Amino acid sequence: MSIPRFYAPHLTPSATCTIGGDEATHAIRSLRIQEGDSVILFDGAGYQALGTVTEVGKKEWSCSLAERRQLPGVLPGDTTLAIALPKGDRQKLLMERLVEMGIHRLIPIQSSRSVAEGTDNAIARLERYNIEACKQCGRNQLLEIATPIKFGALVEEMGNNERNENPTTLWIAHPYPSPGATERPLEQGTIHSSALIAIGPEGGFTEQEVAHALQSNWESLHMGPRILRVESAVSYACSLLHAHFDPPKLRGRPRP
Repeated sequence: MSIPRFYAPHLTPSATCTIGGDEATHAIRSLRIQEGDSVILFDGAGYQALGTVTEVGKKEWSCSLAERRQLPGVLPGDTTLAIALPKGDRQKLLMERLVEMGIHRLIPIQSSRSVAEGTDNAIARLERYNIEACKQCGRNQLLEIATPIKFGALVEEMGNNERNENPTTLWIAHPYPSPGATERPLEQGTIHSSALIAIGPEGGFTEQEVAHALQSNWESLHMGPRILRVESAVSYACSLLHAHFDPPKLRGRPRP
């Protein structure tokens, strides 16, 4: 059985730690931890420590800690997805994909056809989903959730990108070809060390939004002949970035 993981943002190199709040409630009421149980604490900044529960109270519990280790669990490159959020529980699925695939940053965007807004309550829910997903998948560095922004403003913000010493690859996911555009395969070396992929709402980006991005040195990313839902497009984008920055590896059979 795997060792349960708990979020401890103030994890320090000290030998002990006390956990309160929601994490304590989850451990005491749901997991029913007891003295002597093994736990893993992570701070959301890339560190984790193995611990042993030493005391369990009604609203908090304490543990002794081994040495902290830095194991962030994110992709080697700087990866960002700018997404027009879907409604309701689909946001949780979206967050799980981003966290599990090691993406660094989410920018909630507002486009002409957006169906959900990046309100304070919405961002608070995303932060909760963020922690839950990190606990489940073994990631120690929380996904950064940027301040929501209108898509047009984001395009303008990235306007001088090509002049940077380390430019960001800028893609807008769009299923339809633009007038006069030609397709070319994605090859090794196409992506810079920093990449940003924008994914629109269910109705997609408008022609005006796409044209604005293309005129600002973004490129249109074609994800195949099918129209994808937001979560599917996010999974596609995450897989693309994962294959580039951290390609799959075969672990051969043990030698006799």
